[in-house]
Amino acid sequence: MDGHEIGEVEKENIKSMFWDYSLNDQVWLKKCAIGILKGFKDVSRVNHRLESLGCMFSSLYLGDKSILWVFDSEVSKERFIREKHLWEDYFSMMGRWFDNLVPQSRLAWVNVWGTPISCWSPEFFMKLGWQIGEPLLVDNLTLNKVQLDRGRILVLVPQQTQEIIRIKIHGGQMPCMVKLEVDANPIDMGWLENFLALRKNHLKVGRNSRPKMEDFQIGDLNGVGEDPSAQVGKDRRALEKRCQESSSEMAVRGKVIGQDKLDRRT
Repeated sequence: MDGHEIGEVEKENIKSMFWDYSLNDQVWLKKCAIGILKGFKDVSRVNHRLESLGCMFSSLYLGDKSILWVFDSEVSKERFIREKHLWEDYFSMMGRWFDNLVPQSRLAWVNVWGTPISCWSPEFFMKLGWQIGEPLLVDNLTLNKVQLDRGRILVLVPQQTQEIIRIKIHGGQMPCMVKLEVDANPIDMGWLENFLALRKNHLKVGRNSRPKMEDFQIGDLNGVGEDPSAQVGKDRRALEKRCQESSSEMAVRGKVIGQDKLDRRT
């Protein structure tokens, strides 16, 4: 089967349907703000700042680097968007919710098989992660050399990333081949909510089971020396473009106040 035939089969497998969006409750979305994280960090300080203002809110992970903030009123939402000092330490932009915001990437644990012991370091695994997406965390067992049969990293990967990727490593006496295995199962959302200090229920004011920050190596992209995949850059630019195109609907919106390593490279 050649490429043309494969394309025809994939095209035939695509189905379509019509849905009247007005059948859904759109009122609650008017109280929502969408923020794009600079990095996957604990946002509890944002929670504390909102609580000090007497705001009632929830925060939910949407995919990519997007967090949905749900407020009890449109007034609170507009104030949150307008007053950048509340969120600019953690978010590159903040604005009103808009239609057609669909995640282009997902978080996945990636197992790395065949790593030479001489290469074993957080920097090596982070650089490997850039080959398939944006690396975020190195697992504690990998970081502390407790489990040496495989490495494990958390990566933001494009939705259509294949499960097995082989990468040839140069630089030593002889090239070697490592295998990256992307876990198809979704990550534990409870863990992610705790790690980011998200608020699923605005009646809850704290978390009792947050993981310790020292259990993970946070991705420091400085000096890693590898460009992210073209697809990740394309996905990020598409997300930014959708935000820009929605500016007419977001009369009050946050301004991009910082660019991370991914922005500079794409």
